[in-house]
Amino acid sequence: MIPYIHTPWGNVSTFSISVIVGILSMFTVLHILLLHSIDRGKEEIFIFPKIVICGLCGFLFAGLFDSVNKIKVYGKFQISGISFYGGLFGAIICLYVLLKFSKQKTQYNMNEWYNLLTLPLISFHLFGRFGCFLGGCCYGKNTNSIFGMVFPDNPEHGIFHNGAKCYPTQLFEVFALIIIFIVVLFVKNKFEIYLLLYSVFRFIIEIFRGDNRGYIIEWISPAQMTSVIIFLIVFIWIAFKHNKKHFLL
Repeated sequence: MIPYIHTPWGNVSTFSISVIVGILSMFTVLHILLLHSIDRGKEEIFIFPKIVICGLCGFLFAGLFDSVNKIKVYGKFQISGISFYGGLFGAIICLYVLLKFSKQKTQYNMNEWYNLLTLPLISFHLFGRFGCFLGGCCYGKNTNSIFGMVFPDNPEHGIFHNGAKCYPTQLFEVFALIIIFIVVLFVKNKFEIYLLLYSVFRFIIEIFRGDNRGYIIEWISPAQMTSVIIFLIVFIWIAFKHNKKHFLL
């Protein structure tokens, strides 16, 4: 809606501002969560640099994931955007490797770190998606419903709405993430519940998306396919843990 803020020093991307706010929010939330640690300073020194590395790795994977999905669209491999799921996978894998091979001692095991980082991740995700709304990307299909909003054209990125109303799918996801944040706040297995809930919300929101996300199978978007896979894996994993615990009892 407001891709750039005009200043005497040039245009400033509102998406970039939102990402920066999201990063600050992520570290702030984690700082608060670590207040009850035995040695908060030590834990922050341990995990903060790893988050930065995971962020860089996630950004790389986000670009690669999006490019692979759009090979059929462009007819070749071309870096043209980023995908949240790609970034999420890259960050998850990177964090696993960093924690697995770290020689430093910490009071939290790998599973606990993933749970601790879930709320910070959601806060970053939330601000990032709001940045999509401000920037005008990730928009929805044309609609005449009361939920529609008029998005300005963005010739620089080849986006033309010509005054037509679109679903503000970016805000749909922001509201979904707020709900997920509240739910995850009160559950034990935070990371698993986040993945489970987000995959459901994302699958539904994708129905209303109108931008080009590429495709592997024409009747389902890459994000919907990924959402189904994540949901099944997490659901089976939770069921397996529950049955294993019940068997041991």
